[in-house]
Amino acid sequence: MAFEHRPLEDRDREVVAQLVQAGDASGCIRNVQHKGRFQANASARLFAREAEVLGYHFELREHSVHESGDGQWIVEFARLQAADLSSVQRHTKILSALASKHGGQYLGWATQPVRLQRPQR
Repeated sequence: MAFEHRPLEDRDREVVAQLVQAGDASGCIRNVQHKGRFQANASARLFAREAEVLGYHFELREHSVHESGDGQWIVEFARLQAADLSSVQRHTKILSALASKHGGQYLGWATQPVRLQRPQR
């Protein structure tokens, strides 16, 4: 089964497990990138406006909404947040509902592992 067609909850669990396996400190706040896909530019931009009100950030506004090459529109954005399972599932639920409201699909999130450094003695 293709990755993006699996339930988002399963993907959330898998990504968090990969982060933990890589030594991630899941409760640490870090930049988490998110992505959504829409059929129309106008829908993608409405989604982006509402997501921004919810605290999601669009680093390069002119490139945050772009055509994917197959007639669909991709929205890329980020938020400073924790990457523990509870946090990411909360964001997934919010963003999935918002994307659906605008006729789109929330594709998921990604981040880099954050490792806490132990004080040197």
